[in-house]
Amino acid sequence: MNKEQFMELLDYYFRNVDETTYREIKNDYEEHFRIGVENGKTEEEISTELGNPREIFNECKEAGIIRENNFFGMFNLDSIGDFFNSKIFDQSKDKGYDLSQQTLEFDNDFHRIEVKSNADIDVSTHELDKIIVTYTTTDETVKLDVDYMNHVLKLGKVKMEKFFQKSYIKSISIKIPQDSDLGLNIATASGDVNVDVVNNDVTCNTSSGDVKITTQSNNVNVNTASGDVQIFKCKKDIFVNTVSGDVKVESDNPEITINTVSGDLDINLNENKDLTLRGVSSDIDIKIKEKKGSIDLKTVSGEIQIESYYKDSSKKISKSHDQSFSNDKISITAATVSGDITVE
Repeated sequence: MNKEQFMELLDYYFRNVDETTYREIKNDYEEHFRIGVENGKTEEEISTELGNPREIFNECKEAGIIRENNFFGMFNLDSIGDFFNSKIFDQSKDKGYDLSQQTLEFDNDFHRIEVKSNADIDVSTHELDKIIVTYTTTDETVKLDVDYMNHVLKLGKVKMEKFFQKSYIKSISIKIPQDSDLGLNIATASGDVNVDVVNNDVTCNTSSGDVKITTQSNNVNVNTASGDVQIFKCKKDIFVNTVSGDVKVESDNPEITINTVSGDLDINLNENKDLTLRGVSSDIDIKIKEKKGSIDLKTVSGEIQIESYYKDSSKKISKSHDQSFSNDKISITAATVSGDITVE
């Protein structure tokens, strides 16, 4: 088949895949045809080398690179409203506003804090046995929404009737007791999130804000569209969904699952447990001091480079690589369409 026929079939089989994901894949195959023609190949020869579009779709699906009907599925109507609120109708943070600062104080008897705002959000610890919330606004008459029920402290809200209203609250700072183990659930549209705590599980949803989380607790869960994500010290489970944001993880031996379209992944661990990484055009860099279990890396058209597994020199493998270590119950799975994968 020629290029037009090949691309039409590719469009058909990937018709229910997330548009951003498929665009990255399609661009990659367009590039294959361009380079092939420049090297004197016919379109029929190139399509034969690339394989059947249906098989390409099945290969991507089996590798976990794509899913039909919304690959990420992370944002509901509220978060879409937040996004337009902040991006289109809110004023720039760089303009010189006269900010008003207000402080709230709460007893330390909550199990969870939920924050929903378009503002920058910062959470850290202090030695006091109280929860202290400080927020800045561009209008001193505007108050932060506060609600609490069943040991849950709720800060801020974005209602659909406020869809086209600008956000007056620019930043929220939360101080919690250092020995507290309350859960943190944070949602923001374009605000940056910085969490530096000790024993707290963290869930964060954002459209375009950057996220930095440091916690020694068991679980971190982040959903973001374009913001960069950094996670440090988490002990057990790390789960990240992102479209184009880069992801960096530094920890001892957590279980990690990361799904991305075009964001680059930088994983630095002392010891690996189950590690699952999926990307479309991502570069994936994995550094593990003490490797255990088996490693399973897959890519559709990218390149996998295994460095320190071989004493004398690095080795490059196309498509896939499998290797077992001391504990076959532990595994690494990485998949990408056109990015590079490096394991050291």
